[in-house]
Amino acid sequence: MGGEKKAERKGWVHFVAGAASGCALVLAGHPFDTVKVRLQTAQAGHFKGPLACVVSTVKKEGPFALYKGVLPPLLMTSGVNTVLFGLQYNFCDAFVRRRGGVAGVDKPTLPEVMASAVMSGAMISALVTPMEGIKTRLQVDYTVGGRSAFDCTKEVLRSQGLRYGVYRGWGPVVLCRMSNYAYFGGYHLATTNGVDNSVLAGATAGLFYWLSCYPFDVVKARVMANTGEHLGMTSAAKQLYSEFGVRGFFRGFTPTILRAFPANAAAFSAYDFVSKTLNPA
Repeated sequence: MGGEKKAERKGWVHFVAGAASGCALVLAGHPFDTVKVRLQTAQAGHFKGPLACVVSTVKKEGPFALYKGVLPPLLMTSGVNTVLFGLQYNFCDAFVRRRGGVAGVDKPTLPEVMASAVMSGAMISALVTPMEGIKTRLQVDYTVGGRSAFDCTKEVLRSQGLRYGVYRGWGPVVLCRMSNYAYFGGYHLATTNGVDNSVLAGATAGLFYWLSCYPFDVVKARVMANTGEHLGMTSAAKQLYSEFGVRGFFRGFTPTILRAFPANAAAFSAYDFVSKTLNPA
């Protein structure tokens, strides 16, 4: 009975801790993300590298330009991560119960963690796509000051509609988010192999995630940033390869890896802190 009550209590704690994780992820990583998106979508020769992108952005648009597009993820990532972490750990609990274990007491195996991540990642793509689309459009707006997230959303809805505007790029988003198997799997591997520091384990998770899905992320950014007629995932991939070759699928990789450590370390640290505070052992 005590184990069951503990498991029930843990269910809502995962959702609350996920919200804290989302806020930490955005605040720690958004400037890196802006540089990444600009490098992914820029024309050949526009920037010589990540540092040149930072210098050019700050010089022409001001330092706060690195936080362009931060509002949609700041408002939504908390909710998205609430759903993500809640689904992830409840799926894991379901796998544990299915093999006769006690949820909240018996630990899920690596395959169970990874299978749960594929399902939870696919499900949250419906929430993530609109947020990512507006964020990306704002990040590649090179005008001083830029547009507000509200004005951008209105313009997208008016000119492109729901399917080809708000949900543009849903395909690559699904592929990226299903790659959460590497994210949660990496965290599980780290924590079950002697890494008891959530900062290091979170950084490991972020590194594993980006190594597993980065080409999909580049395609996603180019699909979402395209201002012309609707550009599909396959067409965007072909265009990218035609212009840059295989290297094109790794444009912006450096700031992404640099971001992976502080952002994901902050995310898992916040998650662990809140979950342990609300549900002490």
